[in-house]
Amino acid sequence: MKVQDIAKPLMHLKELRTLHGFRAETLAPDLAFIGLVDDVIDATEEALDLVAGPRPHRAYAMVRVAFEAAQRLIVLATSDDYVHLGTRAWLYYVGKDEALGGRSRKNDKIIDYRDNIVETWALRYKDAHAVVQEEIAALKKLKGPDNFLGKDMAGAVATAYEVLGKAFGTDVPGDVAEVTRTAYRALCRDTHACLRLEPRGVAIDSDGFVDIVKRERNVSEIQKGVATGLSSSLGEATTAVQFRIQRRRDSSLVAIRTAVDEYSGKTDDQFRRDFGLFLLERGLANATQVFTGMPLHNIAVLPDGTVSSSTTIGADDEIFMATFDFKGECADQILEQLRQEFPSIDLPDRHSGERRVLHLPNPFIATLAASIGYFRHTDQRQLKLPPDDNYNSRKS
Repeated sequence: MKVQDIAKPLMHLKELRTLHGFRAETLAPDLAFIGLVDDVIDATEEALDLVAGPRPHRAYAMVRVAFEAAQRLIVLATSDDYVHLGTRAWLYYVGKDEALGGRSRKNDKIIDYRDNIVETWALRYKDAHAVVQEEIAALKKLKGPDNFLGKDMAGAVATAYEVLGKAFGTDVPGDVAEVTRTAYRALCRDTHACLRLEPRGVAIDSDGFVDIVKRERNVSEIQKGVATGLSSSLGEATTAVQFRIQRRRDSSLVAIRTAVDEYSGKTDDQFRRDFGLFLLERGLANATQVFTGMPLHNIAVLPDGTVSSSTTIGADDEIFMATFDFKGECADQILEQLRQEFPSIDLPDRHSGERRVLHLPNPFIATLAASIGYFRHTDQRQLKLPPDDNYNSRKS
């Protein structure tokens, strides 16, 4: 593994991060999960900068951050109760910031931030307050290592690998926990204070003065070690995010199928059948479909920030209506592409809270990757956080 080989898996993780995003029903646990994904990404990018600099060995500190974040992601993703454990993880990290704040105005803002998140989460998840109280109590009872589990993380990682092995039908090595501990100890060697002065030679003159000749660091060896560590962490983080996306998709699909079972299938004569129903009928709802050469004639920006466009798709000698919704960064990307294609038209700001529908001057031909969507809630809810440099809301 070479340092330059890290760019591709890093980009893949960024793409998955966008795909996973945040959901209102799992807001608090998603904040912890994506926060750890960001830690892997940030640490990887910083490690790559450091390993290319004059002190490449300092990159090991960032490799350790990526390693720790990836381990926690694996544990969270495979948990039997993502909502509870993810909420505990979020409270654990917010609590760390709260403890550092002491009795200060900044600390009050951290508490306000936490409470606002919980209130917003409760709008879509009725048990939010109860889960938060349960996990606050659980955190107070933890006596073990300083993490949101209160127990050995290496053992939890081994259990997580067993879950992944069953899900993917693969064999899991029996020494996962020990390998994890060994890797952690090795990374700690270079991230804690230690003796980094390694003499290559010692010269003593007649007056007893000593001249130490330092051993030069093997840059190639350091680069290889950093690349290997980052590759492992990126691989674990990627697996964790993919696993979470699949679990969420499975859960959403069950809900969609339940709703479809209650749907009579009748539509007004002036409307075409929905293409999503066709995919459900054909057993293709659990897969991501790639649509090439799709002509988009209209673009809508909804009050909740969703960018949407409807078009027709032909399949099995029938013409269907398909609506594509773009969320988060994908919404920003499609609007930016439209601005470049049609610089003369006034495309709306998707964060304005207004509803606007535009007819494009010419069809915009796009290649889209999409899957059966989530239920859309039409009520508009916007979270307002305290104006603090460390806790400003970010649009994603």
